[in-house]
Amino acid sequence: MEEPESTDTMNLQAPNQPENNNTTEIHRGPGRPPKQVVRSITQVQTVDGPVHIEPGMNPHQPLSSIFLSQTVASVPDQVPVPPSSDQNLISGPTYYEEVENFVLPAHDPLQQLDDSSGEDDLDNFLGLMGDNTGINGDAASAEGDFTDDTDETSGQLPSLVLDAFWKKIEYLKELTEGQGRSAKHLVYEKLQSFWLPHCDSFFCLRQKAFSPEQLLIPRFFYWDPLLLVDHIPCPVIHTSGTSAIPCSGILVRHGYCQMPRRIIDLENSYYLICVRYRCNQCRPVHTFSSCNPLVMAKLPRPLAAQFPAYLSKRSGLSKQVFAIMRCCFQNSLGAKQFADSLNVLHRRFHDMLEVQYLQTVLEHGNGLYRPFVSFESSPSAAPSGQYCRDIYDREIEAHEKEFDQHTAQLSSHGMGIDHSHKITKQIAKIQGEPVFTGLLTMTNEFGEIRICDLVPTKAHSQFDIALTRMNHSIKLFGLEPPRIVFTDNLADKPMLERHFPSLKEGVRPVNSLGDLPVLQLPSGCIPKVFQTATQINSAILSFIDIFSNLDGDTLVVGLDTEWDVDLSARRQGVPDRQKTAIMQIAYGNEVWIFQLSEHISNGSFPAQLSTFLANSQVLKVGRNVLLDLKNLQEDSESCTPFVGGIDLGRLAKEKNVVSDARASLGELCIKTLSCILPKDLNIRISPDWSGPLTDEQIQYAALDAWASLKIYEKLNSLQIPVPVNFENPLTPGYQIFIFHEDRTTIIARGIVSPDQFKSFEGINITKTRVLIQVEEIYVPGAKIHLHRGQPLSVFGQIPFNMVCRKSQIKTFVPEFIPVQHSDAMPLSNASDSSSNISDIDPLAELEMDCNFVFQTDNPDFESLNINFCEANAVPATQQTANFSAEEVDHNAADGYVKILHDLTEVPWAPAIRSGNSFMIWSPKYFMSMDL
Repeated sequence: MEEPESTDTMNLQAPNQPENNNTTEIHRGPGRPPKQVVRSITQVQTVDGPVHIEPGMNPHQPLSSIFLSQTVASVPDQVPVPPSSDQNLISGPTYYEEVENFVLPAHDPLQQLDDSSGEDDLDNFLGLMGDNTGINGDAASAEGDFTDDTDETSGQLPSLVLDAFWKKIEYLKELTEGQGRSAKHLVYEKLQSFWLPHCDSFFCLRQKAFSPEQLLIPRFFYWDPLLLVDHIPCPVIHTSGTSAIPCSGILVRHGYCQMPRRIIDLENSYYLICVRYRCNQCRPVHTFSSCNPLVMAKLPRPLAAQFPAYLSKRSGLSKQVFAIMRCCFQNSLGAKQFADSLNVLHRRFHDMLEVQYLQTVLEHGNGLYRPFVSFESSPSAAPSGQYCRDIYDREIEAHEKEFDQHTAQLSSHGMGIDHSHKITKQIAKIQGEPVFTGLLTMTNEFGEIRICDLVPTKAHSQFDIALTRMNHSIKLFGLEPPRIVFTDNLADKPMLERHFPSLKEGVRPVNSLGDLPVLQLPSGCIPKVFQTATQINSAILSFIDIFSNLDGDTLVVGLDTEWDVDLSARRQGVPDRQKTAIMQIAYGNEVWIFQLSEHISNGSFPAQLSTFLANSQVLKVGRNVLLDLKNLQEDSESCTPFVGGIDLGRLAKEKNVVSDARASLGELCIKTLSCILPKDLNIRISPDWSGPLTDEQIQYAALDAWASLKIYEKLNSLQIPVPVNFENPLTPGYQIFIFHEDRTTIIARGIVSPDQFKSFEGINITKTRVLIQVEEIYVPGAKIHLHRGQPLSVFGQIPFNMVCRKSQIKTFVPEFIPVQHSDAMPLSNASDSSSNISDIDPLAELEMDCNFVFQTDNPDFESLNINFCEANAVPATQQTANFSAEEVDHNAADGYVKILHDLTEVPWAPAIRSGNSFMIWSPKYFMSMDL
């Protein structure tokens, strides 16, 4: 059949009929008889008193003719139909008006409700049941069965929906300029929305002549994406022998769809108006609805995201309702319960409209009024539970590949495996006997399902293939293999170790830590405790003076803090940390412990200590040291930030020693020093750090600071991969690591190709790209976007060449080979590792405080910007008056003697100790003390 030249000739519209014609013809395609639509008009007679209803009678059915003369004698034969609010805009089709009479009995609160489920009624109404092609004639279009626009049927749509639909079609035509293929559709340009204008119930009731049908006119969503893009490619794929050739044509308009599609929303239903497209080259001609999934797949994603519904065969479910339904299903609310809840919302909305209508009728005081349409006859109806379940299942099945991909990339570090025998009692039965005996499930450390497999028996052979595929996905995506698997059957151990050899790596007996030595302070290291402000300030000055001749511009010390723990708050699950009680620092074999609780509570934080902590050239290393410095700054109320902290957990992760930066100080001690750091729980959470320190507390605090320093020295001696300096010439065969584009995962190892071309396989080699030769692959599934997104597994046998960005290239360090490709990861000194390291300082890779500043003008330690203050210096001597022995305060004398004794114990700097005596000034005691 020859296609018409103008697409407007295919626009489906109700032809104009004479006034005296009682029917209207709807275009049903060539060779099919026209269909007549009948409009029903309802009259209501108010009956005083109760109305007796015989069992089995439906009061809403039309009365028999023998009762008409008795019940509706005073009612006019015909009730005029008031014009709708928009009837002046567009003239719709005329209908034959058939008057029906009903008797509505008074409401009886004791009347028994109809508890029939009606589970499949709506499915039949929406077209889920049956074998016809659906409202828009493209029920099978998603499967490739393309149909012409000749099988559209009105189904059982209410007449008010059809009236409103045709008026919307005429409204859309009024927003079209021109004719034929040159027509310009201005609907989106005028409205700036996909929703067509809709009159709310309040404004409908303000009209002089209103009817209940006006309140029930649904919203309409107009979907014509061709108006918003340059063109839409034809989705047809032609087959020629064994080859598939996509159609080169584009889609053009082919008129409007004859019937709207119902979309079920949260409180009511709206209707979707679509258009039909046809390919300008396909023969025979293929037509598509604008909501066809194949057409939607050709649209830009931002435009396709505006489509508001998930479609079934004839109707659909709004995305908002689908999202709520998915949340309900995930939280153990079944489809039947969700459908019942949705039905309550729809009925509530319908009742609210009826209340608005009746209130308006009472305000007008009219004697006669048209009854409100019942919920069963309204354009809105909630779906059945089976309909919700079918929609949900179909959408889940449509994303099956994405779910499989997501599951295959989940973590598998810690796994748990078990059989469940509950679900198999409810599914897959043959003559009452279950086919499967259990459901095997493996979950990871986050409770996410990694494997879910129905098995007929608990034999290992039944889920052997599932474990094989899981192991394949771990290697394909470069995931960490399982380190531990929890099971209630020890017989699973050989099978699990066969599939996951990583379970046997690093396995030691439970008491293996007992073989490691306990970390102790070196001989000759006696921790020094300082309590007063004078002692603390003098100790800091002495500490700086001792290392004043040190070469270099930075000083590294181990730092840790302790505080009183509120045990009652900890039991209640509330924050239990108090203000800092002590701070300890370590350098070499020296450890200083400063008791700060009294100074913090008095607001007299030692000035020299505050200056020391604020100096960025003094590196403070420790576990959670950044938090310790922050707490010290808050406790001291210092305006200057305390900087220079380096967290050992982050450094250990950078050095590939641990996989989690949250590793404790004890774990880092085992990993780096091969020693056990003793942690007495009673001491660690003691509430008595503010008082006098016991020998155990002093040993505990000193060991934490000294261990932090030694762990840092060990970690700092290890090399890490750093960016390659391409400005310097590289030696032939220079080994490199290739990182993924996220700069976190090593995907391969190789060398920089000695031959650098301007292009390789059509890829330009610019200043930011380099040609490399891959010699070993660690993550076969890693995609290389410069090579059209191909994974490494398809490049062929190694070695092979490829182009990657220079930012992905880092130096090769053997200790950083991924664990699944290396038997062990020993810690080594800098002298044992590769010498092919660029000039970039590895310290620059660390995450340190943003205020950290190096001063490189003078390598001498005197260049440190300490700027020690004189706030707590010893007062100068001055002449005082003489006092007699009777005026001496003996208590003060004893106190001064104790102070002098404490001062002699301070390790003063040589410049300070060069004096002949210490002098203390007191107005009553100066002359009585022989210094």
